[in-house]
Amino acid sequence: RLTTVELGAQLLSSYDSTISHTSNQTDKNLLHQSSSATHIPFNTLSSNSEHIRLRENQLIRLTCVVTRALPAAYIHFPFDIEYRVEKNSTTLNDDKTYRTIVILILRINRHFHKRIFHCEAIQSETINDEKQQQQQNRILSKKLHIDVLYGPTCSHKIQYAPQFFTGIHRSINLTCFMNDANPSKLNFTWLLPNGHTHLGYYINTTSSYLTILPKHSEDFGQVICRAQNELGLFGECHINMIMGGIPDPIESCHYTYVNATLTVSCVAGFHQGDEDFFCYMSKRQDNGSFSEHARLKGNCAFILPDLKPERHHDFRVYTKNKFGDNFDRSYSITVGKPKGRDI
Repeated sequence: RLTTVELGAQLLSSYDSTISHTSNQTDKNLLHQSSSATHIPFNTLSSNSEHIRLRENQLIRLTCVVTRALPAAYIHFPFDIEYRVEKNSTTLNDDKTYRTIVILILRINRHFHKRIFHCEAIQSETINDEKQQQQQNRILSKKLHIDVLYGPTCSHKIQYAPQFFTGIHRSINLTCFMNDANPSKLNFTWLLPNGHTHLGYYINTTSSYLTILPKHSEDFGQVICRAQNELGLFGECHINMIMGGIPDPIESCHYTYVNATLTVSCVAGFHQGDEDFFCYMSKRQDNGSFSEHARLKGNCAFILPDLKPERHHDFRVYTKNKFGDNFDRSYSITVGKPKGRDI
């Protein structure tokens, strides 16, 4: 008759989600390792009684055995998770009972944290030969409590890194959000394209932000936000910081106003990543609003004829690209009759 089903666990490999490492603890029996609540070396596992502590992505072997049963028992692993069956066999013992063994290979992931595993043995017996009535004996193995150690992961699950645009000498706040880790306390480090490293600032226990002020074109590129827990398990968020913004305002202008013709030559400010910019001259209308008077692509050299000297002419010179314009910091040129003065 079915009496017991035994459950054992062995470590096959030590493999962390961020760092590959071949361990010399292959086939070590997890149920005979000592545990430590304060110090857990990188390539060790620990168990205490029927609890085992593992790192994410480690491979373990679970063995379920019924040593003696008559009739033979069927062993079942009643969990809807991914695993590989290494062995499933039933053999006849010398005393005409049956030994059944099932061996599973399982890769640990963070979703196994705090889960309880066991195996189940089922034996079917015929209790009435004439009516062929079946009776099932069902027993469970001891329970195996799983504690999984894992690093944080970036919360945005997209194929490409998010892009953020800014310009030289224009600050930008970059933020990264991490999913929980075990242990949960995280330290954040920001790695910038120019090779500099910063600690950033906490928003909460799982997120950090950093204010960046690019000063050179080398400051743009991939920014890495790395979060790491006390075991050295880490995850990264990648962010692409791209040069792109409203162009800098006009740096200077030289102009002449002769014979009702205004000749203007201005030096445009830095394009901030979009060299395909336009230079505009807008003129103030009688109602006080400005409307476009002239436009050139890529330069700011204008010749504006037929500007009667008896009228007041108020112009603003500015540049514009696909990110916007700098009209609010435009260069002012006024010619003709002074404003508010009669003829």
